[in-house]
Amino acid sequence: MTAEVSVPTSRIDALTAAPAEGRPRHGVASAERAIAGAAQRPAAAAALPQRKSRLAATVLVASGSAASRARWKRAVLEPDSAAEADGIGVVREALSARQPAVLLLDAALPGLGGPAGLSALRQLSQDVRVIVLGGFGSDREELAFVRAGARACCDTAISLVLLARAIEAVLRGEVWIRRALTGSLVTELAALEAATGAAIANRQCSTPVPGGGAASLTARERQIASLLARGDSNQAIAHQLSISERTVTAHASRIFRKSGAVGRAGLAQLFGDQRTG
Repeated sequence: MTAEVSVPTSRIDALTAAPAEGRPRHGVASAERAIAGAAQRPAAAAALPQRKSRLAATVLVASGSAASRARWKRAVLEPDSAAEADGIGVVREALSARQPAVLLLDAALPGLGGPAGLSALRQLSQDVRVIVLGGFGSDREELAFVRAGARACCDTAISLVLLARAIEAVLRGEVWIRRALTGSLVTELAALEAATGAAIANRQCSTPVPGGGAASLTARERQIASLLARGDSNQAIAHQLSISERTVTAHASRIFRKSGAVGRAGLAQLFGDQRTG
């Protein structure tokens, strides 16, 4: 049995997927706790956990199948209060007007258009927690919905007990994610953070600030610029300021770019000729 975990959305904005048809059933772990005794879980709707976190939740259940809508509504604390949608147009109207807290979304909803359609729906309501239910054929398909903004991906035949727990998890600001997907998501997150950091660093180093003059420099850069203008070598400046020569070189590159000075002669004009000759 493959366990699932719920994870804070501050790290990964995705949710656990329950098993697809023909794949092993999954147990669930919330935070670091594995939920044991899956065989003993009650199947009746009356046995669903009654948590205060779901009391004020407005839930929209969207599926082209009336039977699926009726079944999934039983996982909601107050089923009669849950709204229904049988097509993408009704979902769009509800997200624009009613702003539900949770959307139980059938991946096969007519007109949805897969993960791209989910991304479009998320533009209508950034706060709605989307739980996608479908017969996912692969991890790649589940991950695509996760990237599109799903907080959970569950099999259409998920038990009502687990669906209720998934709803509770997303309302707490967590995601409900299958353990088998966490490795891929963490790898993608790390790659995204690295790429973002590299892009920021590259932009800071490559964006020119022509004609900025001495006023564009920081206090440290002005200190180094004055020494460069005086004719001190990078090695001498590094020794004087107790920093590495590589650091001096990096500062010098930024100084020339930001100030607009051309060479040390240009710096001498900005800072006055301080050479002692």
